[in-house]
Amino acid sequence: MSDKQLIDRIARGEPEAQLIFYKLHVDMLFVTANRILNNPQVAEDVVHDAILKAFENIENLKNPQAAAGWVRTIARRMAIDQLKKEHLLETDEFMVDIQEVEVPEHADIDISVIRDAMEKLPPGYRAIINLHLLEGMSFDDIAILLEIKSSSVRSQFARGRMKLINILNRYHVRQS
Repeated sequence: MSDKQLIDRIARGEPEAQLIFYKLHVDMLFVTANRILNNPQVAEDVVHDAILKAFENIENLKNPQAAAGWVRTIARRMAIDQLKKEHLLETDEFMVDIQEVEVPEHADIDISVIRDAMEKLPPGYRAIINLHLLEGMSFDDIAILLEIKSSSVRSQFARGRMKLINILNRYHVRQS
C-alpha cells in the first residue's frame, strides 16, 4: 500500500489504516517526546494525543510521503507544550553559574552515561539540546517553537552544553 493510499484510508476513518500508521510511527514519536520530556508516562500520553491530532487533521497533509515528519512535528510541539504547561520550561534566561570547563580530547564514555547525564539537565536545557542536536532544528526554529528569542535559545544551548560537559567530566573523574 502506498503512502497516499494509507493516508486516504485514514481520512475515511478506516481503523486498520489507523493501526498501520500507528505501528509505523509510534516508536519514533515516543523517542522524540521522551527526549524532550524525560518522562516515559507523559511521553506516551503525548504520542497518543499527537497521533489522534494527526488523524483529526489528516486532510491538511498535502504530501503523504511527508507523514513521518509531519506527525513528528506534532509530537514535538505537544511535548514542548506539556513542558510549558508543567512550568518546566523556563522562557527566561536560566540563572546558572557556569565555570570554564575543559572538554576532554578523548573520552570513552558509554552512550548510557550520556543519556543519564542528559536526564540530569534542567528540562529547558535538555529540551533545547535535544531539539538542536538530535532533532536537527535550527536555533531560530527552536526559538519560534518555544516562543522565545533566538539569542536566548543560543545562550541556553551553550549553558546546557557546559552543564552537560561538567556532568560528563565528573563521571570521567570518578572512573579514573
